[in-house]
Amino acid sequence: MPVNRFGFDASRLLALLVAATWIGCSSPVTGGGVAQPGAVAAVDVTLQPGAGTDASAAPLDAAVTAADAADPDSGGLPDGFFDPADAADDSQDGGDVAPVVNAPPWLLSIDNGTHTLRKVDIVTGKSAVICTLSAKNSYPSLTFRRDNVLVASRKGIALDQIDPCTCQVTAIGVYGAATGVNGITSDHAAGLFGISSGLEALISINPATGVATSIGPLGAKFGTNGATWSDAIHALYAINGADNMLYVVDPKTGAATPQAVLSQKFGSVGVERHPGNGQIYACSDDGMLRQVDPVTGNVTTIGPLGESAACTNLAAPWGPVSCVDNVTIP
Repeated sequence: MPVNRFGFDASRLLALLVAATWIGCSSPVTGGGVAQPGAVAAVDVTLQPGAGTDASAAPLDAAVTAADAADPDSGGLPDGFFDPADAADDSQDGGDVAPVVNAPPWLLSIDNGTHTLRKVDIVTGKSAVICTLSAKNSYPSLTFRRDNVLVASRKGIALDQIDPCTCQVTAIGVYGAATGVNGITSDHAAGLFGISSGLEALISINPATGVATSIGPLGAKFGTNGATWSDAIHALYAINGADNMLYVVDPKTGAATPQAVLSQKFGSVGVERHPGNGQIYACSDDGMLRQVDPVTGNVTTIGPLGESAACTNLAAPWGPVSCVDNVTIP
């Protein structure tokens, strides 16, 4: 049977998508993740109440529902996670989120020391230079929008667009009152979210103008930080270097709730949840690519990125980017 590059049975996945009675979000591309065998769901989310066995589960419920606990999937995953080995069962569970099957298995990172864009192997952590940026700015955050356009937070005060094929930088606009925007990420639709340490708030960023609007106070003081959207919980994960904590940020109110103490200290912060496999990747000033368990806070080292400066940013694609796909990492 056909299997994609992340190891999913494509035919079963198609059957799931046809059978599902809910839509994960309003964006043109739906994302999500696959839990590893033996994992425990930290959050159980119903994106559209009334669909599936988890209709009564509230968003950001920190416990696995009784229905989930009593009905584990045949593939060994707890109910509430997408399981390609048990498509029929998963199609009845409103908490399940299918992965973005065509999201390539790599990340991008800007090396702020050499002003180069690098392709990162998520398995080894090794990276290769793609091209040199046309503008020598400092970028504390990098992300792909849902339409697969690459954008970056310039010096934490403005939004730039970057062509990943040529490294041409195009200024979009300043955020306005929001400063210290060191973590930007796609939202559930066509826009962007950001963490502003200056405002101590979650902000919404207009992708066409760069203008930021405050959503609400975080309720915690953030220092160095990074943020990433998760379709699995329909909220943001954020790493705060000030207290070495992983937070879940409510996209409606901006409130940041402590999720787990991280086992690895973070100075600078780069973080991204990959829409293809649902894993959270992170990096810091020691230049190592790491993986973060959102349930336990355990941080696992993958390998050195090979960047010349502290790592502050990571970005995962929502779909193929041929010029990057073709770059070979030694």
